[in-house]
Amino acid sequence: MTEQSPTHHFSSTPTAIRGATDVVGGATDVVGGATDVVEGATDVVEGATDVVGGATDVVEGATDVVEGATDVVGATDALGVANRLRPVLLRLNRSLRGEAHEQGVTSTQASLLAAINHSPGIGLGDLAARERMCAPTLVSHIDKLESAGLVERTRSDPSDRRRVGLCLTPKGVRLLKTVCERRTAWLATRLATLSPEALASIAAAIEPMQQLMQHEERQA
Repeated sequence: MTEQSPTHHFSSTPTAIRGATDVVGGATDVVGGATDVVEGATDVVEGATDVVGGATDVVEGATDVVEGATDVVGATDALGVANRLRPVLLRLNRSLRGEAHEQGVTSTQASLLAAINHSPGIGLGDLAARERMCAPTLVSHIDKLESAGLVERTRSDPSDRRRVGLCLTPKGVRLLKTVCERRTAWLATRLATLSPEALASIAAAIEPMQQLMQHEERQA
C-alpha cells in the first residue's frame, strides 16, 4: 500500500479568523453604542440635576426675601415692637429700683417722692389717682415716709381743714436728689458702652416714648 500524507485544511483558516474579527468588531460597536447611550443618559441626569439645583436656589432666594420682609414688618409692627420692648423695660426698671433700695426706700416710695416734689401740696386723692394706687396702700406708704422724716402733711387751705396736702421735707428733697443722681449715673455708665449710632437711636426714641406716657396720662 502506498502511504498517503495527511490532509490539512489550512485554506479555511483565514476565513474563520476574518469572521471572528467581524464578530469582535460588531461587539465593539455594540459596546461603543451602549457607552454612548450611558453617557447620553448621564448628561441628561446631570442636566436635570442642574435644573433642580437652579430651582432650589430660586426657592432659597425667595425664602430669604420673605424672611427679610418678615423682619421689616416685625420691626415696625406695634405688637412686634411691644414684645421686644417689654422685657427690656422690665429689666431696666428692675435695675433702677436697686438704686432706690440702697437709699432705704422702695421704688414705689421713690416714685411717690418724685410725684410730691413735682406737685407740692398735692392731696392724697390726687396722688392716688396719679400713681394708680388705692387709698389704703397710699396712706401706708405716706405714713412710712412721714415717719422717716421725708414727707410732711400740711393744711394749706384754711377754708377746708379736711384737705391735707403733702410736701417733701429737706431730708426728702436730698434723698430724692441722691436717688435720681444714682439712677442717672447707672444709665450713663451703660450708655457709654454703646456705639455712637446706637446711642443716637436711643436718644431718638425718647421723644416718642414720652408721647406714649403723655397719652397714658391723658387717658387716666
